[in-house]
Amino acid sequence: MTDKEADDSVFTLSTGVVLRLKKPPPYMLMQVYSDLEGDEPKPPLVMNENKGREEPNESDPDYVAAKVRFTAATSERVLNALIVSGTELDPESVPEAMFKPDTPDFEEWAAAAGLRLPDGRFARYREWVKHYAGGEDLNRLSTILFRLAGVSEEDVRLAQDMFPGLAPRGANNGSRPQQRRRVGNSKPTTRPRTRAKARRARGGNL
Repeated sequence: MTDKEADDSVFTLSTGVVLRLKKPPPYMLMQVYSDLEGDEPKPPLVMNENKGREEPNESDPDYVAAKVRFTAATSERVLNALIVSGTELDPESVPEAMFKPDTPDFEEWAAAAGLRLPDGRFARYREWVKHYAGGEDLNRLSTILFRLAGVSEEDVRLAQDMFPGLAPRGANNGSRPQQRRRVGNSKPTTRPRTRAKARRARGGNL
């Protein structure tokens, strides 16, 4: 770890790529939570004959599947917001074997791999970071960016305990064929408590 990394001004991926860090706007994260809050699935009610009342059935398979999808969507949205608002690429740090995000080579590689890149410079940069970063990179990066945004260490740990990572990515990360690299296949969990935390965030904490 360099002196700059120690003060959270840069972050080095396992591939050697350096990202400059900046404080993500707290309101952006609040907006992500707010937008998704109404979509959170609710367990169906079942009659408890012994108690004579309906109770939520959190083991219902449809509810469990919906909860997994919701967790993945929330994690993805928060990760996207953190990368776009809290990082920028140091282009000089990109190894020769990698395609830079704003190059035709990266677009051609993505098309050949069957991937659809989003329009816009920032959206493509976001996808580039996720494709080239390993799972542990993203976990560490999101933890640092949460801290820069003012989220407490306790809430970051709670989020990582509460929500599993997203589905694995493929091992191919877009490097040139002669120097392929194996990329980690997990994503971070980055969703702190939504309802209570979003309300508290308006008072200055997420």
